[in-house]
Amino acid sequence: MRDVLPAIIRHLHFQTDVEGLVVVADSDRSVTHTTQHDRVEGGQAGCRVCELRNVHELIRSRLAERVGRASLKVAIGVAVPAVEGWYARGVVPHVNEAAWSRALQSGQFPYTKVSLKKTVYGTRRPSILLEIERAVEAASRLANHIDGLEADFPGGFGALAADLRRWRL
Repeated sequence: MRDVLPAIIRHLHFQTDVEGLVVVADSDRSVTHTTQHDRVEGGQAGCRVCELRNVHELIRSRLAERVGRASLKVAIGVAVPAVEGWYARGVVPHVNEAAWSRALQSGQFPYTKVSLKKTVYGTRRPSILLEIERAVEAASRLANHIDGLEADFPGGFGALAADLRRWRL
């Protein structure tokens, strides 16, 4: 994502009338984002949210103003350890950011990206159509529980939610 994000931002900035870009990436085993990272210049090393924000800021600082249009809004979130963790919210009680952060420290993982894929899709190698179907189902289920999603994933989903709230300003 870090490598393609600059090209995506440049394209949207110069070639489209798009007002905003939402970026969601898997954290894999990167440092889990916390609000304390926001207080450090350049964020926390090894944190994917901070890294993607830095890429965005660097590219944004190099772009000319969009004449007659507001600057491109960007919201960044990182799903821990993968987007399937968000999809499993409310279905699998032990899947949350706190459990994942403890697992990163201890090296003992109660679930993995593969086990989450099996839980969400019924297979470790879902088709794109199945991924879309389950994403839509999860989004429909979670739409009325955004506060719970943010509470269970405060760093990754919380960062995304905070960015999106700033869009209203």
